[in-house]
Amino acid sequence: MRVETRLHGEAERLAALHELQILDTPPEAHFEAVCRTAERLFGVSAAYVSLIDADRMWLKTECDLVPGEVPRATSVCHHTIQTDAVLAVPDLQGDPRFRDNRLIRERNLRFYAGAPLILSEGIRVGALCILDPEPRDFPDADAAALADLAAIVVAHLRLHGTNARHRAEVEARLAHEALIAEQAGEIARREQVQANANRLLTMAEQLANIGHWRVDLPDGQPVWSEGLYRITGRDPGSAPPHLSVFAELYHPDERARLVALVEGAIARGRISRSRRGSGDRTGPAATWSCAAPAGRTPPAPPRACSAS
Repeated sequence: MRVETRLHGEAERLAALHELQILDTPPEAHFEAVCRTAERLFGVSAAYVSLIDADRMWLKTECDLVPGEVPRATSVCHHTIQTDAVLAVPDLQGDPRFRDNRLIRERNLRFYAGAPLILSEGIRVGALCILDPEPRDFPDADAAALADLAAIVVAHLRLHGTNARHRAEVEARLAHEALIAEQAGEIARREQVQANANRLLTMAEQLANIGHWRVDLPDGQPVWSEGLYRITGRDPGSAPPHLSVFAELYHPDERARLVALVEGAIARGRISRSRRGSGDRTGPAATWSCAAPAGRTPPAPPRACSAS
């Protein structure tokens, strides 16, 4: 027997089924309990919860009469999910839809009833089914009782999906927090390395009685070292003066070129290498230079102009 029919809105149905994250999960006691209740209530040999995937029927519960997974095209439950109504087949082997089904004949399956598992309107993801090797009728009252049990199964399915989503959200949050912690650790490590380098630079400046400054190109903000504050007699707590102001500390012959070079570098976002010794001219700096960072070439923007 082959069944090629596919439900209207099959993509939405499969999406809802997969969102539950229940396929291929181990048996769970509450689903098994519903099946045992159905077996006792209806006096049948077996009951099971089936879920209909794209090309297979998979059982959430264990059943001696039905394999844990069979092709969808050969499953009776494929017919069950076509409508919202309970499907009852008094004698599978006498029904033209199923009498040629090899599994039904090999296992001597006769009576079948299945209530679709309806997540929402038109979204039927599987069935709660009962089986027996003896043909029998299935009155409307029994069909209603089976539908009530199916509603309990649907409630458990929804709870399973909610718990799965919650676990995924928790795992994602923990992963995000771990990433933030890792990044914070890296930032702290780099800050410590920079602090150590700054301490060494400060010690070197104190020993040599020199200072240095730099201008960060992205914002043109000047930065002075402690040594330069000490040499110029300025308060270390005060902001460094603008380039046009502290350029006056240099020899008059050097000021215009220095300002033009730095302002040009800021405007262009790049620097041409330039270095000028002070020779016998007086001023707080022995040399000044502008250069791209080591290992980088234009057009990648350099980080600073500096003088020492």
